[in-house]
This record gives sequence, C-alpha cells and structure tokens, in this order.
Amino acid sequence: MVALRNLVSNRIQAQAGIFGNSSGLPLYVYPVEWPIRESRLLRVCVIQGLLPVTKDFSGGLAGLDEPAFRARHRNHTASILHLAYQQLQARDSVLGKDHKPYVDLVVLPEYSVHIDDQDLMRAFSDGTGAMLFYGLCGATEPVSGKPINAARWLVPQRRAGGRSWVEVDQGKMYPTPEEVALGVNPWRPYQVVIELRSGDKAEFRISGAICYDATDISLPADLRNVSNMFIVSAMNKDVKTFDSMVGMLRYHMYQHVLVANAGEFGGSTAQAPYEQEHMRLISHNHGSEQIAVSVFDVNIDHFGPNLDAAKPAIPSPGGKTRRIGKTPPAGLNRH
Repeated sequence: MVALRNLVSNRIQAQAGIFGNSSGLPLYVYPVEWPIRESRLLRVCVIQGLLPVTKDFSGGLAGLDEPAFRARHRNHTASILHLAYQQLQARDSVLGKDHKPYVDLVVLPEYSVHIDDQDLMRAFSDGTGAMLFYGLCGATEPVSGKPINAARWLVPQRRAGGRSWVEVDQGKMYPTPEEVALGVNPWRPYQVVIELRSGDKAEFRISGAICYDATDISLPADLRNVSNMFIVSAMNKDVKTFDSMVGMLRYHMYQHVLVANAGEFGGSTAQAPYEQEHMRLISHNHGSEQIAVSVFDVNIDHFGPNLDAAKPAIPSPGGKTRRIGKTPPAGLNRH
C-alpha cells in the first residue's frame, strides 16, 4: 500500500511539473515501450488522403454517416493505407528491410478516418508495427455524446504475452466557424504526450494538435520544453499561412514540426531548425487534389533528450566548424 501511495504521489508531482500554465492544460505523458534502432532513426510516414473534401460537409455531419459516403470513405481509407504499405515495401526493397516496426510513426489529416473504421487502422499497424495519429470523423464527447473534433493516438505494445494497444484521443479546443455551424463542440480536457521508452530510459516525446489549435500559441509554448516533435493533423485551405506557422514553430519549439494536411489543399510538410538551410525542409507536398505519401527518417538525438543540435559547433570536412541546429531560442529549457 505504501508503494502504491508513493507511486501515485510521484506521478502527481511529475504531472504538476509539466502542467501547461499558458494553455491551462494538464499535459499527460503516456510512456510506451518502443524499439529504438541502433541508427537512432525514427521512421515517419505522412499520408495525405483526399476524403472527406469540403463539399462532403454540405449535408451536415449526418451526411458523413450516409451509407453511400461511408462506403466511399472506407474504401478510400483502405486504399491510401495500402498505397502507404506499398511505398514502404518499395523503400525497403532498395534500402533493406528492418524488423518491425518497418515505420515508427504514421500521421494522417483531420477527419480522415471514420470512428467505425478502426479495424483498418489496427490491421495497418499490425502489418507495419507503426503507431498512428489520425483525425477522426464522427467523434463524440465521451459523456454528453455531442459532436467534437478529435484525433486518435493508436500505439501498439508488444510483450511476451502478446500485443495490446494504447488508444487515447486528442481533442480540439477551437473549432473553426465552419465547424461551429456544423455543431462541432470544443473539447480538449488534456494534452497527450507520447513518450517512447527503451527500458528505463525516456528516448523521445511526441505531441499532436488538430489544425486550428496549432495556431494557439499558448500550446506550443507549453510543449516546447516537454516534447521533441510536434505533429498537426489538418484540413486547412490556407496552406501559405500554415507554411509560415511551421517555419516559426520549428525554431521557437526547437524541434521537428509535421503537418498532415488534406489532399484537397495539399501542403503537408515536415521541417526542423537545422543550421544548414537545405536540411530544414524535410518534406513538402505541393499542389491541391493530390494523394501523397512521404517517408523520411528523424534522428532522435538531434532534437530529443540529448539535444545534439544545440551543442557547440564541431569540426567538419574542410576545416570549418558547424553545429547541427541553429542557435536555440532564448529560454529553451528542455532536457
């Protein structure tokens, strides 16, 4: 009993230490066991799908549950997951196949997966070993049942006894005017932080937001000393503004920032505050009405707990000295 009391007390103390004072949100850290490659690379896949599109909301939220649209939406979800799987196989055929997870993190846009299509996501995760973060279509508030906008973390946990799931939803606090007109309610009682662990060591922390919530500057302010990667699931037509936002956040949060945007608008991107300009833009899908799958590797030591990017410059070929990342922003206190 004493051990349990101490465990709870330590957990409360740890949570109080990372409480989001700017946003007023508790930041809940979910520790998960994750196999870290010897290369220290985290493989990431951003999937930019096409459904739903803006006109699919013209009949209200109920229209997204109509049998005809449900069939189209489910088939599209299955198709883009299959496309991503094929791309991963093509990549592995050239670079060599790892053991699972073949890809560590998969991110999809806002509203991209219907709440009743979780079987597809679990099957994809089983096939690739990946954890997923994706926008939900048809999400409701747990108590009242009112419509909300949420994204889901689906993280497989494999142990000797078999496979289980960490499944937790990340809410959206600031619906757009269009969403409010549809009856979508604010819901963000907490901020999820997924902590990848290897044994007793915390290796990397990832947190996510849904579209318009990423523009709430109090949220990145709270996360920049806690997370090592910030991901955004979006359905945003103002691609240029979001490009500017990511360029700002990557430096002020001093970490990788990813956006998975709807294919109707394009602009899915991954960026990080590297010293060398050509390394800052890791991925960007230009153009509208496009399905796109981007796969890339993230070195977890650069902006992870080791924070190699912030260390003093090191000698490079040719006698020049060069640091990995830009000079950290004032007040950064992540370790």
